[in-house]
Amino acid sequence: MYNDNASRLFAPHFPKTTFAWIKASPEMITRKTTYTRVIYNCPVDIKVYDSSNCLVAAIVNNVPQDIPNSTISSYVDVNEQKIFCLPDDENYRFEITGTDIGTMTCSYEDYDFSLGRETKVENYYNIPVDRGTKITATIKAKKFFKEQLDVSLLKDGKIINASENVDPEKDMHIVTVNSNVETGVVLGGGTFIKGKFCKVTAFESDKNSFIGWYINGKLVSSELEYRFLVENDVTIVGCFEEKKLLQKSSLFQLVIRKSNTKN
Repeated sequence: MYNDNASRLFAPHFPKTTFAWIKASPEMITRKTTYTRVIYNCPVDIKVYDSSNCLVAAIVNNVPQDIPNSTISSYVDVNEQKIFCLPDDENYRFEITGTDIGTMTCSYEDYDFSLGRETKVENYYNIPVDRGTKITATIKAKKFFKEQLDVSLLKDGKIINASENVDPEKDMHIVTVNSNVETGVVLGGGTFIKGKFCKVTAFESDKNSFIGWYINGKLVSSELEYRFLVENDVTIVGCFEEKKLLQKSSLFQLVIRKSNTKN
């Protein structure tokens, strides 16, 4: 689910824009290749405001909202992560409202187009949320090239400290998804930076029934769809049992009647 605003980022005159950047100062060229990416995994609605207090992005009920005159990209990816992509030369405020009982895990990332990867990741794990819980997050604009990401989270007037800073090059983990039978169909997995969520999906058929997802022989979910926090390399197995074919039995009734015919 992609916000229509995202399409505005890729204007038809992109080559001309690139040439204009080349004509600019070296610092500006480098600055324009970076942006901030924010990822939320939690039962919350999120609204994003710029330094002029204008609403520039929102995801409500897991659906990205179309914000008029905004060029900010927001979307929900295949792993059901809520993602915002923001220019790093502006101040932003996130108003986060809990929609259910659970926990919030989020990541704030520096991404560099010239390198094709994240350069810094700041993770916050398992922040308790309830219906109506209010959390505010602010991201300060970068004034200088290679300035550090400046994020602040507040809940009930108290600062929430980052759980950890992750090295995107060293903390990459592989999620392998297998089935215990050839007829079992499972989807998901891949390579993830620590702190991201992975969604796996199993599909039942007329030949088998789904039992559950197992990691190291332990049942972690009996639902067809399962999302989990990626912290290490992991193999998750979707287990199925083959359906037993019911054999149709035929019932024959033998009736013997006495004949009145005389020989």
